[in-house]
Amino acid sequence: KNGVSVTLKKNTTYFDVKDFPMQNVEFLTIPSDNSRMLQVEGHQLDVDNYLPYNLISQVNASPSAIAQISTSTEVHYLSPHDSSLPFSDVKVRQAINLAIDRNAINKAIYFGIAKPAASFMPIGMLDWDPAIPVPPHDLAKAKSLLAQSSEPHGFTINMETRSGNLVDSQTAVLLKNELAPLGI
Repeated sequence: KNGVSVTLKKNTTYFDVKDFPMQNVEFLTIPSDNSRMLQVEGHQLDVDNYLPYNLISQVNASPSAIAQISTSTEVHYLSPHDSSLPFSDVKVRQAINLAIDRNAINKAIYFGIAKPAASFMPIGMLDWDPAIPVPPHDLAKAKSLLAQSSEPHGFTINMETRSGNLVDSQTAVLLKNELAPLGI
């Protein structure tokens, strides 16, 4: 059902079919984090793969659900259109990079569970380089770089986030606050 669910039916010719008693698996599209969590706790859903980090302790306190944290290859990064101003100016991009406090994001949004990224390559994946350091948070240097850029007084940008996704919404707010001292 487009935009609602995907149902996978059991392959009865699978060589190990007896080890899997379920007849189908249904993946539901439920955009609200709280709705998914309540449905897991109420035994209407078996699994929620996208539980926000701020709800982990609440789920673990529930007698009817357990949060299991698996290693992820997910990386969140900004991808501005860098072929036109202001992002075609390397000093603007460098200033934004230094203004973002990745450790603060990890603490406030991911509750210390995530690892600040040094690049867009996920940790442990092909071409990931452990020698690349996580960019430092240096607001003074960020302001200096922006002052030398094509946009010395800042500018306005729009950022899109996934609707109903608490982590994305919180990250957007935090980024907005971290870029505000630059006039962005």
